[in-house]
Amino acid sequence: MLRALLIAGLWSSTAPALPPEASPAPEGSSAASALRVSLPQGWSLHTMKEEGFQVALPPQPMLRRHTMQTASGPAQITKWVVKRGHEDLVVGVSRFDPGVVSKSPAEPGALLANLRDEMMSGFRATLRSDKSLRVEGPPGTSSSYPAREFELLLPEDTHLTARIILVEDRLITLLHSTKGTSNKSFHLMVASFSFL
Repeated sequence: MLRALLIAGLWSSTAPALPPEASPAPEGSSAASALRVSLPQGWSLHTMKEEGFQVALPPQPMLRRHTMQTASGPAQITKWVVKRGHEDLVVGVSRFDPGVVSKSPAEPGALLANLRDEMMSGFRATLRSDKSLRVEGPPGTSSSYPAREFELLLPEDTHLTARIILVEDRLITLLHSTKGTSNKSFHLMVASFSFL
């Protein structure tokens, strides 16, 4: 089920593009001033209010939404996609029906490791790096969420770097793929990501 969501739901670009809905944080706002990294020209901090987070992206991310049927029921996929030359950046959210993830017999770390393994298998990729971590929750709370960050080498010298974060019955995914080894854009996305 989750393999299909990650590979087909987030990575594919077959869902129709919608106008961008993520709103850039206004200059001088607390969100823009709290940014932990300086952004290259053209990048801006986008606030995804409905999803409860913000992240920096290059200009004009295209919004795509669709529903995917899985063995456990429908999943709502929302993703923001930027394609630039040999580089693709995707910020995605997979929403599962309440309880689908929390009723899973696997603990969160094992679930995220299984997702990584399924991506490797689905892309026929080689694992280059991998780490388990926790991502700080919204400001003013002591919450944190299990996450996994890894880099895969795909056929044709394509490098895919991903951070997947499990937040209750949502899976937030930051993906970057490029020909060659530079993943500076991925690091900018990750450094700028924060919950609202």
